[in-house]
Amino acid sequence: MDSKQLFSGRADHYARWRPSYPGPLVDALLGLVFPKENPVIADIGAGTGIFSELLLSRGAIVYGVEPNFDMRETAKRELRKFTQFHPVAGSAEHTGLEDQSVDGVSVAQAFHWFDPVKFREECRRILKPGGRVALVWNFLDDSAPVVRENNRLCKEICQKNVETLAGSAMLQEMCRCFFHDGRYTFIRHPNDFSCDREGFLGLSLSSSYAPKRGEERYTCFVEALGSLFDRYQTDGRLILPNYAHCYIGRVEA
Repeated sequence: MDSKQLFSGRADHYARWRPSYPGPLVDALLGLVFPKENPVIADIGAGTGIFSELLLSRGAIVYGVEPNFDMRETAKRELRKFTQFHPVAGSAEHTGLEDQSVDGVSVAQAFHWFDPVKFREECRRILKPGGRVALVWNFLDDSAPVVRENNRLCKEICQKNVETLAGSAMLQEMCRCFFHDGRYTFIRHPNDFSCDREGFLGLSLSSSYAPKRGEERYTCFVEALGSLFDRYQTDGRLILPNYAHCYIGRVEA
């Protein structure tokens, strides 16, 4: 399946259950990448607008570029109170934005779906001189037993391309290859996920690889997730250790 369609039919789960990002990390990012007041930011792969909302609430003007119709329409609904939000039907490689039209580019939880070479060229085209790119991920700590077991059952049951990154070393290599001269600034901030049973199931079912209701293995997947939750929960809540990672750099000299 085209990666741009992987999240079709998942937008409601995504908007409701996907975690946000820590405020201190966003503040630091804005200070480093978009230091001017009311910067114009292209949020690429904006999805349902989770990261866009954090930028908007801090005064940015945001062009939320998202190729998936379901996700884009959900972002429009979720962010309708922000007059400075502009949804754009475009992709990372072909945003549709004008040359040198944005102060910076952000990407949250999406860069691993892009063609990095074509995306870098597109960033060079739409960024104003001196503009930077920020790549952001929520990254579950796989040293935690609950995270390791969750990854294992996802791979065993879903039997698709599970969108887990192999580790921080893989992120570093991706970013080194993407940014000019392999140089970037790294910010890391704790961002543990705390969820009840419904939230844990919703988070898991929002993933691109998760079977949808009515599909083969859906019931098996939900039952396995419920069993995992029951083993690790305390007082009805499960803590998933997580860090938000942000890589900031230039795409041209």
